[in-house]
Amino acid sequence: MNTTILPIHTIWLLDHFVEEARKAFGEGLVGVYLHGSAAMGCYNPEKSDLDLIVVVKDVPAFGQKLDFLEAVCLLNQQAPEKGIEMSVVTEEACRHFVYPTPFELHFSNAYKDEAASDPEGFVHRMMGKDPDLAAHFKILYHRGFVLYGPPVRELFQEPAARDYLASIEADAEDVAGHLQEDPLYGTLNLIRVLAFKKKNLLLSKREGALWALDQADLKPYRPLIHKALEAYTEGTDLADEGVQELCDELLRQIHDTELSSRRSWFRTSDGVEVCFEDHVVRVRADAPLKAQLKKGTDFTKSLFDAYQKHEGKPLQMSVRSLQGELRLHYIADQWFIKLEKIFRHPRFLHAFFHKMHVHTYQIDCGERSVDGNRLLFDFLGLFFGK
Repeated sequence: MNTTILPIHTIWLLDHFVEEARKAFGEGLVGVYLHGSAAMGCYNPEKSDLDLIVVVKDVPAFGQKLDFLEAVCLLNQQAPEKGIEMSVVTEEACRHFVYPTPFELHFSNAYKDEAASDPEGFVHRMMGKDPDLAAHFKILYHRGFVLYGPPVRELFQEPAARDYLASIEADAEDVAGHLQEDPLYGTLNLIRVLAFKKKNLLLSKREGALWALDQADLKPYRPLIHKALEAYTEGTDLADEGVQELCDELLRQIHDTELSSRRSWFRTSDGVEVCFEDHVVRVRADAPLKAQLKKGTDFTKSLFDAYQKHEGKPLQMSVRSLQGELRLHYIADQWFIKLEKIFRHPRFLHAFFHKMHVHTYQIDCGERSVDGNRLLFDFLGLFFGK
């Protein structure tokens, strides 16, 4: 994990969290994983919590859970304002995902007083099934980090889109009911739900705000979304003036958008993430794609075969055109990542390059009937589609 983006004290806290997990569960500990804002590059100690998943081989003994809870309560006193949020789950629950997901122990700031006053009773009560884990596992699968244990994708089965959606929609409804308690959290969370339902995007709160600023149907609310982004970045509060109206609109769009019109992402045998829709191939610009692009056009040709099998019709574009678009977008994505790291100041440049990276990470390759840039990539494919 690249810990350079986290404060030194947070790194210290994560190291001690792992050490306490090893002490409590011994050889029964499988892994410790970080998800949420600290893993997605937008961690703010004044506004973020630390989101962790602890995986054990089997259901731990009561004494092990009690020891670990007491250690976590002590560490939580050294945590950022919103504290530690963690769940202990079994290896079986990770490898064979079910919704809602069983857990063996959970802790967050919301329960710190209860856990401190009656730890034994808390351990007895705090186990069962948690719908929120579908969202945590999904983010962890795509954006999380290993603090201890095997790679994420060797251990976790990715939750289906319908389970992830059920999880985040339930959270959205809860947010809407408590909007006045935390207008900033509510606004940014609802935006993330809408981004997934509309575009199948898994975004952090900061990324979600940047995405929302580009949405034409949210144009009247851009000044308020800008304020929300600034408040999140600065660690300040968001005044609730106008927030209710924005959140009502977000909820309306969430309810009116049908996920069934979106196709599911899947991973090819080469490890590349792909999604097929009518007239469109979507590919994610990550390391497996880079490896396949180095091998030439064989992978691109395999996409044509997979599309025809999936959609029942051929993809109406040339191999070179698709290959050229994938290459150019991957190169652009990598440059935007580098520039985002270099230009942390001034802030508007950092935000711009981050925004461009969000756009280029998902490569949408459409036929001419749906993609106005197809002619351009037909031409560029003559030079880059090799």
